[in-house]
Amino acid sequence: MSHISKKNDERSKSKIGPVIVVGAGMAGLSAARMLKDRGLEVIVLEGRNRIGGRTNTISINGALVDEGGAWIDGVAQNPLYELAKEAGFRLREMNYVDPWRFHVYDGVKSRWFGRVTSVWELLKSQLIASKLYSGSQKSNATELSYADHISQRLTTGERSDARHRLQRFLLRMVAELGSGESAEHMPHDTYAFSDDYRGGESMISGGYGKLVALFSEGLDIRLEERVNAISYDESGVKVFANGFEHRATHVIVTVPLGVLKANHIKFQPALPRSKQEAIDSLALGYLEKLVMSFSEPFWRKNLEQKQNFFYVSSTLGEFPAFFDITDMAGKPTLAALVAGQESRKMTENPAAAIARAQTILSEMFAERYQSPVDTYVTNWRLDEFTLGGYSMIGFESKIEHFDMLAEPIGGRLCFAGEATSKQQYGYVHGAMESGFREAHRILYGNINFRFPTKLQ
Repeated sequence: MSHISKKNDERSKSKIGPVIVVGAGMAGLSAARMLKDRGLEVIVLEGRNRIGGRTNTISINGALVDEGGAWIDGVAQNPLYELAKEAGFRLREMNYVDPWRFHVYDGVKSRWFGRVTSVWELLKSQLIASKLYSGSQKSNATELSYADHISQRLTTGERSDARHRLQRFLLRMVAELGSGESAEHMPHDTYAFSDDYRGGESMISGGYGKLVALFSEGLDIRLEERVNAISYDESGVKVFANGFEHRATHVIVTVPLGVLKANHIKFQPALPRSKQEAIDSLALGYLEKLVMSFSEPFWRKNLEQKQNFFYVSSTLGEFPAFFDITDMAGKPTLAALVAGQESRKMTENPAAAIARAQTILSEMFAERYQSPVDTYVTNWRLDEFTLGGYSMIGFESKIEHFDMLAEPIGGRLCFAGEATSKQQYGYVHGAMESGFREAHRILYGNINFRFPTKLQ
């Protein structure tokens, strides 16, 4: 991974360590993994009583489900996908939008739409042409909201027309589930698909927990260690957790953006103005899941074939997508994704959200519907170790803020996490990349690195 000589490599590493990593999510585990595998002493301090952060696999009535990150996006050349394959994990194709099996229910007219693939392909081509669908769209945000942009583009036809309703739904769904915010509250150029990795999306059968366990093997991880202060100078760093002082040569802070915004960690000296500007200006999306476990996959016409489906509600953003994750979870399971304002409503009243989702399902599958055996609602918004979803560009954000957040301070204080990845913010592989990046920076003093092809 570096062209420096082995002698210089050993000399540089002799001056490093221990290194403290704050947070045992994907970014923290990636950084610790690389540092340990290259012979350094690493201590990971994690405030929770578990590892994984926002990549956490839980059991819902025996179904293995990812609470947060679940997809591997853009499997072609995605290093996360390659690592999972190398580890022997079973990977299953799970595209957000399957062009060959596209099922959309019109909740306004209480009927299934007919063939909608052509509508989707048309909209996708329009988005690409307008640079809203391509990851090459990296401009600074403007005051025009994404909802305003949709209204400008969809000016033909009656507002009550089913086709117009479908177009508006598809445009909103792609952006809202991608950014975690309602279209009215995001700049029109906030959301963009990654242009670095292509090839659709996949999931790990049994969940991300398998990869988390692989990354964490053999690491010195200390749970329930709440870091509340970090001091640093030219001689090293001091990290304070649970009233205890840890000394190290370097620290990598990987806590989510929401925690940094809440100022839960006090820095001495205070962070530079540019760093604080990035923390204050970058926005947070709020994406939550309602997971439902069933005795039978009643929504499948063919029991061997998964069926994702979408719901066009008169209430914008209400349960737009139901994903059939049965094959990954090991039992009949649906995951309903909700973003923005609707996700906030769900976390405030989970019981009402569960009841509404069941009503929607009973409407769509009236003759076959069965009640769930168990349900689970995530709440990343109020989780004290997250305080939100993933980062996004807001009305006050600039693309440069991701780089500003990633910038190290004094050669001792480093930052990682998906919010520090300008190209892949919001993605699990963005978090992984950032961890490797900062580990490489500490090891070799620069970030001109390549992804490791192996964990060891």
